[in-house]
Amino acid sequence: MNTINSLDKKTNKNDNKISSAENELINIDINVCEYIENNEKKNEKEILSDYELNDLEYLMAINLDNRNFFKTYWYLLRREHLILFTFFNWNDFNIFSIKLSKLFLSICSDMAFNAFFFSDESMHNVYINGGKYNFISQLAQMIYSTFISQLLQIFINYLIMTDISYYQIKELVKKEEIKYKKIISIIKCIQNKIIIFYIFTFLLFLFFWYLISAFCAVYENTQRIFITDSISSFIMGLTYPFILYLFPSILRILSLKAKKEKNLQCIYSLSDKIPFF
Repeated sequence: MNTINSLDKKTNKNDNKISSAENELINIDINVCEYIENNEKKNEKEILSDYELNDLEYLMAINLDNRNFFKTYWYLLRREHLILFTFFNWNDFNIFSIKLSKLFLSICSDMAFNAFFFSDESMHNVYINGGKYNFISQLAQMIYSTFISQLLQIFINYLIMTDISYYQIKELVKKEEIKYKKIISIIKCIQNKIIIFYIFTFLLFLFFWYLISAFCAVYENTQRIFITDSISSFIMGLTYPFILYLFPSILRILSLKAKKEKNLQCIYSLSDKIPFF
């Protein structure tokens, strides 16, 4: 009997050890699963770039876009501000040489449109002021030239923003059936747009060169005022994005940080209208 009791005690102890070991294994499995799950979520957020976060649907953006106002605002500035886009936005899947071409084109377009909008009234004001520069009288002309120049930049962005095509290809690669024909068509579209961009800019540079040369040759006494207006227009074009992109950043943060029961998808959609590309 004693031997039987001792055997029962040993088996009970072994059973207890086995059950405790099983519990530990279950706890380990639960912890590992939670760890993997958290890491997957973390990696999912890390994989998404700023462009992809900005391109998310509203419900997905609520869960995945945890950027604060300054990060959202800084991303928009880096992508839309001419100087920041050219020299401070690296690894954005846009071609640097084309960025430089866009910068030179913007400078030349500001000069050309200032010459184009230099009206008889402007000449008369210069004559009345004795050749002195009057910023107020030239302000309307600078606004016109800046506005037209920025409209031109919208079309240029359509031709040169290759990051959009990159993310389109990335989405196609994620799918189970990779559509190679679609990817090839996107690559060909990029090539065609770049060719059109260089042909278009070459013709524009010829036109700008002729316009500015003719203006400076005919109106020799207004060259200093013309250069001052061109610099002022260029600075105006560099300044307004700091104000403009405050609004979409604020609207986006307000729509995403609101409580889940408040559906602010309309505000989110409104914030997505700026920028155009």
